[in-house]
Amino acid sequence: MNKFTSCLLFLFWSFNAYCHHIVGGDVTVSVVEATTHQYKITLTFLFDQVNGSPDAEDPLEVVTIFDKATNALMKSFILQKISNNTYLPYTSSACNTAELKTRIIIYEATVTFPPEVYNEPAGYYLAWERCCRTEELLNILHPDSSGVVFYAEFPAVVKNGNSFIDSTPSFVNLKGDYACTNEYYILDFSAADADGDSLSYALVAPIKGFTTAANPAPYTSDPGPYPVVDFSPGISASDMIPGPVGINIDPRTGSVRGIASKAGLYVFAVACS
Repeated sequence: MNKFTSCLLFLFWSFNAYCHHIVGGDVTVSVVEATTHQYKITLTFLFDQVNGSPDAEDPLEVVTIFDKATNALMKSFILQKISNNTYLPYTSSACNTAELKTRIIIYEATVTFPPEVYNEPAGYYLAWERCCRTEELLNILHPDSSGVVFYAEFPAVVKNGNSFIDSTPSFVNLKGDYACTNEYYILDFSAADADGDSLSYALVAPIKGFTTAANPAPYTSDPGPYPVVDFSPGISASDMIPGPVGINIDPRTGSVRGIASKAGLYVFAVACS
């Protein structure tokens, strides 16, 4: 069964970061009890503790579910904050002069997907939208008015009249790294799958969504399809971080590698299917 989840992360950090709070994160769906069709929705939010405003940390978040075949709204769910006191580990580097402190904030809710409702063969998707990104991103245009979307797909909860057990993949080794100019970097974006399904990985253009600086935090997300970020001249989804060795990913392991030609702040996204 095809399923999809994505993680959005900033890889390199500028030395004079503008105030912002979204470093990255993702959203997942996991089976709690198949017979009663209970699922857990988890939103993992990476918060910039150094430059982010304390007011930007929400006590709860709302994710919205849509029918993948029609983009029709299914339901919105409120996720409560369950953890906010752990920090993303960073690998030390000789070229690091930036102060980085990223807090991991987790929101969760246990919900029910009734089989008489969630039976569309094409499946469903969850979305969470927020604006805006830091204005110092080097690889996209107008980042300070560009939003963020965390996105995941999941299948119908029944198949051939029986309960269908299937959770989305979950990234398990969240950590940050520094990249020195013209030096090789490696980041681990491997994921785990509760159902034992085989996984594949791809670099994809970060999703911009429909939020704006004037409407940065709508209560519910709009349906897709979602627009992606507008890349800077010379940058594309196939070459998101320019350098002697462009950013690339091992489709089997999720290992992201490359050599950056310029220090700064960049954004990219990893999709795990």
